Amino acid sequence: MSVFALPALIALLSKVWVYILAKNVLTKKADYASQTFLCLLIFFAVNNLSEFLVISELFNNIVSENLLRSYYVALLFSLAFMCIFAMSVANQSSHIMFNTVALSVAVLMALVTFQTDLIIAGAVSIGYAITAVKGDYYFLFQLVVLLGFASIFYILVRRYATTIDINVQLKCFYAGFALSPIIIVSLIVMIMMQANFQYTGAILIPFASTFFLLLVVLTEKNNNLINIQGGLPFSAQRKAEKKLVSIYRSHVVGDTKLPETKSEIERMLIQSALDRAGDNVSLTANNLGIKRSTLYGIFNRLEMRGHGQGD
Repeated sequence: MSVFALPALIALLSKVWVYILAKNVLTKKADYASQTFLCLLIFFAVNNLSEFLVISELFNNIVSENLLRSYYVALLFSLAFMCIFAMSVANQSSHIMFNTVALSVAVLMALVTFQTDLIIAGAVSIGYAITAVKGDYYFLFQLVVLLGFASIFYILVRRYATTIDINVQLKCFYAGFALSPIIIVSLIVMIMMQANFQYTGAILIPFASTFFLLLVVLTEKNNNLINIQGGLPFSAQRKAEKKLVSIYRSHVVGDTKLPETKSEIERMLIQSALDRAGDNVSLTANNLGIKRSTLYGIFNRLEMRGHGQGD
């Protein structure tokens, strides 16, 4: 196996790992963003698999045009689900029509890419990978990609600017932050190919999609996008769940009395809400559906140090 195939292989394995761990958590959630993220994760994995096979086949002295076309098809569907993910995060009421258009464009472009030479006229080796021989209408692929990225940017920025819901604002900000590496790297690759550099995105794009995944996971406690940490071992949420089970078992066997058990559970719930709100007391109270003065009263009653005094 070539060293050039390693980025795609590492990216593929990371997504498969997260998918296996987080699938049960994400499929149980009712919100559309979690379901969309799961689909996006699958298409990113398919894209990484195509990248890995494209490079691996080259070093077996095989220049597979069909594999390259499959790679472009996977890119198109990944882009469609990036747009759908942005729409689901923004919680827009018109998402059904938008999603239908995004997927229809992806299907149409995929058929044209795979069945004709209008987009891709062939495949050529550039030494370490395979790149496309641009067809007469390759610019359509570039146009669709640019429109997709513009749609993502417009959806998230517009929703961030117009909503008064701070939670939605946070989700839009972090979704845009996580998607930005993919968008930036893709634009760089497009510019290089437009300038007739013999280059392929199969090296850089796996890094970008993996970075997207890492950003979503690492910022989860702030953005609350998809609750993915609930499926990952050693995460704060999993530790809290284990502690909650431990408190329950202690109560069942008679090691703790009811008042003590209630206080411990309430302390955990309040601390979890504080963590999600970045220790912002006003936002925590709003998320819990109580007044800030009530929350300060809870701080004092539970002796939660550092939160007992008003701002």
